[in-house]
Amino acid sequence: MATSRDQCGVMDDYFDNDYSDEDFEISGPCPMTSNSNPETMKVPLNSIKDKTMHEVSESWLQSLQDHPLVEDDAQVLKHLLDKLQALWGNEKTRKTEFSRKLCNFLLSAVNPFSATLFLIDSCKDFKTGKTTTTAFGVLKEFEKWLQTQGSKLERFETLDQATRKYAFHLATKYHTNFLELFVKAFDLRHAGNEYCLPRIQELIDNQKYKEAAVCASRLGLQHHFTLRQIVLPLLLQDKVNLIESYVYGQPSEQMALLKLLDHLCDKSTDLTEVTSSMKSDVPNIRGDKFHFKILSKLAVRLMKLYGIPPESCPNINNARNLGALRYLLYKKYIEKSLGDENWEELIKGSVSGNDWLIEQLVDQLVGYNEMGEAVKWARFYEIPDDRLSPDVVEAKLKMDGAPLSEPVAQEENWGEEVYSDEHIQSFYYSLSLPPSAIQVVDSRERLYRCLPHLSQVPGVIGVDSEWRPAFGSITTNVALLQMATRDQIYLIDILTLQNCLQKRDWDQFFLQTFCNPDILKLGYGLATDMQMILKTLPTLRPTLEKVKRLVDLEKLGNQVLGGLAGCCDDDDMGAVGGGLCLAGEELSDDDDDHGKAVPLVKVQPIIKSEEKGLSELVRQCLGKPLSKLEQMSDWQRRPLRPSQMTYAALDAYVLLELYDVLVTEARRSKREIDLEPSIGTKWLGKSKKQKLQSRIRGEKKKAQSSESRRRDVPAKEAVNLPPRTTPTTPQELTVVVDSMLQGLGKQLRSCGVDVRILENYEDHEKAIEICLRENRVVLTTRGPYERIQACVGKHNVFCVSHDKKAREQMKEVLHYFNVTVTQADIFSRCCVCNGDYYIQIPSFDMKQLWLRKQEQLCRIPKGKVFYPGTFDFPIDFETARLKESGVEVQVEAVPEAMFDKIDMFFLCGTCGKVFWEGTHFTRICENFSDVLQLDPAAKTVYKS
Repeated sequence: MATSRDQCGVMDDYFDNDYSDEDFEISGPCPMTSNSNPETMKVPLNSIKDKTMHEVSESWLQSLQDHPLVEDDAQVLKHLLDKLQALWGNEKTRKTEFSRKLCNFLLSAVNPFSATLFLIDSCKDFKTGKTTTTAFGVLKEFEKWLQTQGSKLERFETLDQATRKYAFHLATKYHTNFLELFVKAFDLRHAGNEYCLPRIQELIDNQKYKEAAVCASRLGLQHHFTLRQIVLPLLLQDKVNLIESYVYGQPSEQMALLKLLDHLCDKSTDLTEVTSSMKSDVPNIRGDKFHFKILSKLAVRLMKLYGIPPESCPNINNARNLGALRYLLYKKYIEKSLGDENWEELIKGSVSGNDWLIEQLVDQLVGYNEMGEAVKWARFYEIPDDRLSPDVVEAKLKMDGAPLSEPVAQEENWGEEVYSDEHIQSFYYSLSLPPSAIQVVDSRERLYRCLPHLSQVPGVIGVDSEWRPAFGSITTNVALLQMATRDQIYLIDILTLQNCLQKRDWDQFFLQTFCNPDILKLGYGLATDMQMILKTLPTLRPTLEKVKRLVDLEKLGNQVLGGLAGCCDDDDMGAVGGGLCLAGEELSDDDDDHGKAVPLVKVQPIIKSEEKGLSELVRQCLGKPLSKLEQMSDWQRRPLRPSQMTYAALDAYVLLELYDVLVTEARRSKREIDLEPSIGTKWLGKSKKQKLQSRIRGEKKKAQSSESRRRDVPAKEAVNLPPRTTPTTPQELTVVVDSMLQGLGKQLRSCGVDVRILENYEDHEKAIEICLRENRVVLTTRGPYERIQACVGKHNVFCVSHDKKAREQMKEVLHYFNVTVTQADIFSRCCVCNGDYYIQIPSFDMKQLWLRKQEQLCRIPKGKVFYPGTFDFPIDFETARLKESGVEVQVEAVPEAMFDKIDMFFLCGTCGKVFWEGTHFTRICENFSDVLQLDPAAKTVYKS
């Protein structure tokens, strides 16, 4: 009976596309075993089309060369495939017997490449494209086997063009899920692989642009296709990730892509017409994603990623710069948050060198009815009159003193009529230290002079940093690092010091300050500052990974002030009042409002109706907000203006005053508040650019937790769901504990519970990720309980009493989840790695392995340890490592005297730790007798 097309259609696509016989003129040794009987069989290529698909597979394999071929060799492969499918379907044999069976066959095969293709295409599950299929298992094991062979593969000499061509055909026959493995195993990315072009073109003709892009990029064939063939359809389908992968590592393609994006963003380009012209060729067009704003953002991101100058995309660059200019105009004339000096510095830095943008500046100022400013900038940049509007030319003539009918009217300045600069500054919190306390550190000598003061222990330092605002496609780095003590404020001039300090100087500075556990470092949004410092000084990553006691006052403020932080009633908007008042103390208008933990609460008018971030926290705690007029300064100018220096110094020094107020209020409220909330380690992760590069290289991206998008909320009293009523076993309970409950995690492991324990550097986001991915219950404490619950739900989180010892916490968890622990559960899991598989090794054999390890460690002479007979354990005796994983057996930790006392040792099959029965087992049973079902005759991990 003929075999169906779906089961084993090996060459059907080739025949459907009328490939010529020359495509199958394949030569090379037989793919079957080298022990085949020397009978000759040749299959005429013209006769293949009349055969069933399964017969075609056999015919193709049999026609690979002119060497002898036994008729039943195809049956050998069929029989092997049946065994492999049976082994793959069994979880216990999938990782061991399956690999061994396939590798043994490959070692004896004359043509392992062709045999593997036959096996893959003959798998019934190949069409699904899942990694749980036998076809994937065969391909994966074959690729691993090839890596172990090295130069031995020279004897095969069967990986010719025809074999590669057929491999690529299989890789794209139903899907491209296994393409990467096919490329590696059959070396498809090589010079002269243009034989794959017809298949890629076929995918394009069939409107499979995704698959075509993946194939072309994996094989390095992008230069054979135009942007209209692949890139433009992907743009219309909003498949940006594929485009980034497609042009990765191809500078010419990257430049062409940016030129295309710039053309699409030209005002003269009708995007609707482009969409309409491609409708017949491109399915599923996302018109809502194909517009100027999204395309220009993509272009800017790619320019940064590929290091291409913005000038390469003039249309997009001008549009972005115009947007930045409009933002500065808004800050100046609508929000009124830019001083005159700041305004002029930022304008010069934004428009200088761009004649078009300078003209836009003048036109925009006219739109704001700032004719005097428009004339000033027109004169400054010497714009010819023929490029100015008539209104500006007329105003310019009037201001030049020309005899016109009407004089130039003096512009009204409403701000000066209402408030003077001094009056305005009185509304804001000011620095309590004199200007002499501010020191600029801009040389190596000054850095080492201030270091002893900054590194005094115990100490508290306020930390902040400043960088120039980034507009358009301009990138920026930290220019100034502020560090404040109680009596001095140091402005570390990063911009200048980068030119005169060596890496060892930076290392010493950060090690003595940021990495000193006896010094508390305070910041507001400190993670962003640390991320920018790491970006500016990337060589300091190993040092910055050791930072200690970095505290974010934003988190502490949320915990102490609760919902008050960042919120004001409408009635309070016209006053600076509402500062934090400690209980038992009355406010007086006669009190001095500087340098005290209890602020003056005095009603005064303010300019703005809303203060945000650090400024709002200062208002609540110290009575007045911070002035942010210098926030958008050009921090790269040297020397800094006095107003910039005062602003920068206050931003660091005020953190010390805030911390005093928050700590006093936390202690007064008698609530359990973490007074040193860490900034975490997320800032140490990859930058956006690095993440993008990893993604387009095909590296696995970690799932982003919704926790990273949530603001920290104050700790609330956790309310667990009622205890579980259904009895369960330790093996059925799977949990993840955060780093604060590591002791609890080890206790639960000792009772046989499956526990993932977070490391000290892993935060609650990791616990949420593991919970969602592995369906584990999160065990945490009251602080992060609410945040975790919001992400995973009440059923997947349990709040453990934080004031109990680990042993009592363990009992609490077991009682809550109604877990019944037996003696067989004690130590059934490795307390070190959570492994549940032990290798039992008698004392004599373990002693021999111990001697072998002593020889490796040069503790005894080499060449004198030999094992009598076969070491019948899954361990390589020569290397003292587990055969499957290569993990080192930790036998050297066993005292030599124990080999005379212990009959049987237990080796963790996961981490290599060695255990044996001792008094600890008895103590555990006694300590946990109230949660154990004790039975003297019951089985244990040591007695089966």
